[in-house]
Amino acid sequence: MRIIAIACLVSLCFLPATADAEQVRLRTGDFLQGEVFGDQSDEEHLTFKLFSTGGVIRLRWDQIIVEDQRRLRDQLGLTGWEEEEDVLIDGHRVIFQNGGVEEGVAENPDQAGEALKLRTASGMRTYPRNKVAKIISTPVPALSVYTPEELYEIYLEEFAPETAAAHAELGKRLVKVEAFPWAKIEFDLALDDPDWAVTEQAQTVRNLLAKVEVYVKAEEALDRVRGVKRLAFQKHYDDALAEIGTLRSEYQDNPSILKILNLDRIETQVSTSRRNHYVREVRRLFFRILDDLVNRKIREKDSDDRTKSLSLNAVKQWVSNPRGLTQEIFAAIAEKTGLSEQEARSFWDERRPGQPKRYNYGGGTFIHPEVAAKVSAMARPSSARRTKGSSRRSAPRQNRKGPKLKSADTWWEQASNKNKRDWARAWYAENGNGVLQVLRIETRICRSCGGLGYKVSRSVNDAAEVRTVCKVCNLAQHERIVICR
Repeated sequence: MRIIAIACLVSLCFLPATADAEQVRLRTGDFLQGEVFGDQSDEEHLTFKLFSTGGVIRLRWDQIIVEDQRRLRDQLGLTGWEEEEDVLIDGHRVIFQNGGVEEGVAENPDQAGEALKLRTASGMRTYPRNKVAKIISTPVPALSVYTPEELYEIYLEEFAPETAAAHAELGKRLVKVEAFPWAKIEFDLALDDPDWAVTEQAQTVRNLLAKVEVYVKAEEALDRVRGVKRLAFQKHYDDALAEIGTLRSEYQDNPSILKILNLDRIETQVSTSRRNHYVREVRRLFFRILDDLVNRKIREKDSDDRTKSLSLNAVKQWVSNPRGLTQEIFAAIAEKTGLSEQEARSFWDERRPGQPKRYNYGGGTFIHPEVAAKVSAMARPSSARRTKGSSRRSAPRQNRKGPKLKSADTWWEQASNKNKRDWARAWYAENGNGVLQVLRIETRICRSCGGLGYKVSRSVNDAAEVRTVCKVCNLAQHERIVICR
């Protein structure tokens, strides 16, 4: 098994504003070629100019594979000298049909005829192949998959040391994966060779051994720190942070062990991972829960008349009231994630731009206040509006035998549940107290009447033109579409 050791090489001086041509590999398996903008990159993002289009994009670091993350952060001076690097092993990222992602080491990635076996931080897991969309080879943190003792067994078989130098090299490798008791065994075996013990390399090993012995004394605490890392890898961030607090309290009188544990750095890493995870998760849940709650609401019955659905006015008030739909959404998010409602709202406000949502008022467009005034004016007789002449675009003269202009309540009563749902979501986008950010408003010409707002026919008796209100748009002439995020 190949082990990838990533060195901490910090370039804080003489850093140019832009780097030479770079190839960046994403976690999706895609490759990007272009130019890194160092002066526009920071702890959160990498700014990158694509050679293919000339466009400049900002990538989150967690969108980039770990190996390229570390290389680029080192080049940009975004990695501190004191930061310890995880030892990586060859592993796999599994992308499932439902969009879920799992990382670990697959035992049979290429055997499509049998269930996938994936070793993860929580143990060996099995997945049916028909649920797997893609398997990508990628480095993963060794300690997120194996315990130090398991890594010792793996390395021991790989190295099979027979000389003092080989024992010393194995010991150094074990130090990197925090297998300190086994590193001490290998260093002692190396120093037992009298000829090798007098070499310059032996003195380096003695210095390492002195440090390892201190780590051995702190082994119990270090094992708990490894547990913290596994919890974070499994996305149990609150449990990981709670354990960090417990460790800090228990070892507050032992500063030498606290220094070894480096809890401040680990806490920062866990907190950052937690924030990034929940910013994405809250956004994903928000729109799913919005749909569920709206669907449920429009199916409710009127409390005074159980044979009728809720009125349009009742749904509008529920959607617009901060204590209505919005509060219910964040309460549901809090229940599903374990967050408080306040924290769920905070993560929602921090969300990054995603695929915009399109909500269409459809046939209920005429109810919107901006459209309703226009519809009302068109519905008045031309004489009442004191218009001169006549025009095909002027108000239609109502055919007493044809359909009349619908009221908002009539449209709502006759609309399908899907149309009601679409209308309610569009109304929420514009009138939900700014919870959704409206990017723009689009319109689509009514397909039924071609944008006239009415249908034209001829009278049988006098061949006069007869105009009847369009049954679909109700004189609105178009559908109003809200683009939001």
